[in-house]
Amino acid sequence: MASSATSCASADWNNRPPWIAPAPTICTPEHQVKVRRVMEFGQLEGVAIVPEPYRGEAKDFEHVLDLLEDACEGLIRHLQSWPG
Repeated sequence: MASSATSCASADWNNRPPWIAPAPTICTPEHQVKVRRVMEFGQLEGVAIVPEPYRGEAKDFEHVLDLLEDACEGLIRHLQSWPG
């Protein structure tokens, strides 16, 4: 399954898809480099991961939503720039 993917995005390094972590033998190094944090596509400075909102308040969920909307817009731009 992972070998056919061209890339994969996750919220942080602790929440990578199960075929990437913790067993590197399942996904070769060739394909591990395709895994990127979703915030790498975001435009906000200094935001590397999506924080965990579950023990917080409604404003924490709103913040996560804002981060993910920003990152998804960047991901769409990234995908649109691919040749072909």
